[in-house]
Order: sequence, then C-alpha cells, then structure tokens
Amino acid sequence: MTGNAGTPCLQLSHESSVRFGVSSTDQTATQTITVENCRPRAAALTIDDISVTDDGAGAYEVSGLPANLGSGGSYTLEGAERLSFVVEFSPSEQVTYAGELSIASNDPARTDHTIDLVGEGSGNRCPNAEVSGSVQGPMQSGTQISTLPL
Repeated sequence: MTGNAGTPCLQLSHESSVRFGVSSTDQTATQTITVENCRPRAAALTIDDISVTDDGAGAYEVSGLPANLGSGGSYTLEGAERLSFVVEFSPSEQVTYAGELSIASNDPARTDHTIDLVGEGSGNRCPNAEVSGSVQGPMQSGTQISTLPL
C-alpha cells in the first residue's frame, strides 16, 4: 500500500543540521548539501528558495545555486532528480557560530524546512610546509628538488 505517492517529496543529505566543527579563522570550510525529489514517479518538487536566514554574524553563505533560484525564481526537480549546492563557513573570531539555512518548497509536509548551521572559529592556522630534498642515483646525482606539499 502506498500513501501520498503523487505528492512531491523533499529529501536532504543533511536533514536537521550541518556541523562544520572547528575551522581556522583564515580559511573557509564547505559542506555540500543535496536536495532530492525522493519519489521517482511523483509530481515535480519546486524549490522556491534556498537561503541563509541567520548568517551567524556573517560566517555562513550559500554558493552554487542555479541563477534563477537566487533572483526570485524557482527550480524544479522531477521525480528522483537532485540539486547540490554548497554552504560556506568563514569564521572571523574564535567563537562558536550558530546559523540557519532555510529551504522553501512545494512538499506539503515541509513547505518551509530549516537546517541548523554550527561551526567554531579557531586561531590555529594550518601550516604551509615546504620540503626540499636530493635525488641520488647513477644519472641524477646532485639534482635538487623543492616543492610545496600535495
């Protein structure tokens, strides 16, 4: 038995919260969120808005959205289609940041869905290592190599 099979269904890769953990104040951490119409033969899922409604004092931002979604338009997902976007966390101080992401859709069970955003700024900067070495062998004796990591 199947109930409400014809209605659109909003499914998210992060249903209730996105946790960034500890991030350096000189870097931007990112998390990808996927929105899906979870009923393959259902009506189209219309996304009316995806936005940060509480930006945690400017620490959170959304990127990678279709252009028409950010300009008052909407985006349609047919059955089993997906849309991915990125939430960026850029802390400026060594404090805990709380924010909120809002997704408005035509899913009758969740027309306005919110996701908590949580991250912590850290003054611990990532090192920028530089490695030097020599290659020795019959043809390469004395050759110097200097490279950045990765």
